[in-house]
Amino acid sequence: NEVCFEDCSDCLEASINKTLFANLVTLAPNPSNNVSIVTINSLNGPFTISVKDITGRTVMNYTNVEASMSIQTSSLNSGIYLLNISNGTNFLTTLKLQVNH
Repeated sequence: NEVCFEDCSDCLEASINKTLFANLVTLAPNPSNNVSIVTINSLNGPFTISVKDITGRTVMNYTNVEASMSIQTSSLNSGIYLLNISNGTNFLTTLKLQVNH
């Protein structure tokens, strides 16, 4: 949900890019009990993955991520978490992760 004040083509392009990136990133299993695997296909890294709880507090942060990595969810409380993925300077996408214990 973005607001355009001038040229909406910029907002449309950003929205399309976020959708494209979302289709290139997978998270499984989801819901997770102990471990989830994030896989980033057809994009050049390294990437940064920030795991935030529902209040926006960062609970895990991974840097220099390449094509795939494991997220240890066993130490997280049950609930919903957001994974923000960026390639250093550019935000790529957000994934929702559900943790059940």
